[in-house]
Amino acid sequence: MAKTIGIDLGTTLELAAGFRERMAGVEGLTVVDSDDPTKLVLALAATGADGLEVEDDIVSEGIRLELANRDTLIPLLTIADTRETVERLTGALHRALERRRGTPREPGGASVVWSIEPEVGMSPREAFFAPRETVPVDRAVGRLAAETVAPYPPGIPALAPGEVVTALLVDALREAAAAGTRLAYCSDPSLGTLQVVSN
Repeated sequence: MAKTIGIDLGTTLELAAGFRERMAGVEGLTVVDSDDPTKLVLALAATGADGLEVEDDIVSEGIRLELANRDTLIPLLTIADTRETVERLTGALHRALERRRGTPREPGGASVVWSIEPEVGMSPREAFFAPRETVPVDRAVGRLAAETVAPYPPGIPALAPGEVVTALLVDALREAAAAGTRLAYCSDPSLGTLQVVSN
């Protein structure tokens, strides 16, 4: 008879909440709110630390992150984690952030995009299935997006089908791409062009 392994999601949520609480006490570090409490996104521009250097330090301690860029870290938290593994992660993060701390800086484009309020002009489903065309990104401003653009990390869409493409968002996404952030799920990751709903 096969043994059933129970998954204690409650414990995982508790570990995530504890991690958020501990990291929120780090000067300059922002723990980004998310609809998924197990999605841990850390914005560290105000610490002055470089996320890629912090990642190197953490990896040297045998701990892997989901993703990292200059301004953002995404630690991994799974149902297999325990209090001990989360303690190792938080300890390694604290040490690396203090070692790499520098002059606070303004967040790059990948961080700025989260402060831009989306304007919805059509439901995502309607926009996804509507006739579309590919246009230079400057000509996409004011049009409805027909595809998703998600800076990675954290991989959360900054632009979704049906949302109005704004100049502010385009500028922030360009800045993010220029800083080395990968733009995922879109047809042109360089953001030279964008798919929009046909007029």
